[in-house]
Amino acid sequence: MTIHARSATLADSELIFAWRNHERSRKYSTNNQVIDMAEHEKWYQNRIKQIEDQSFWIFSNKTSKLGYVRLIDQFILKILLR
Repeated sequence: MTIHARSATLADSELIFAWRNHERSRKYSTNNQVIDMAEHEKWYQNRIKQIEDQSFWIFSNKTSKLGYVRLIDQFILKILLR
């Protein structure tokens, strides 16, 4: 299987929102509460502005999006797999 990586964009906001609020994702999150779209959009737009300093990639194969990896403060790695 070939896996492709690309930088996250504003267009990925709804996808990241759905993954973030998924029960399995929340189980391992520092904040395990469901967040609303307004809160997510505020965070996501700010996060995308930092993409040059704190990388954020979306991974996919030929048929579907698989998950994402984002770097936080260059030392902490956040991984979420669908």
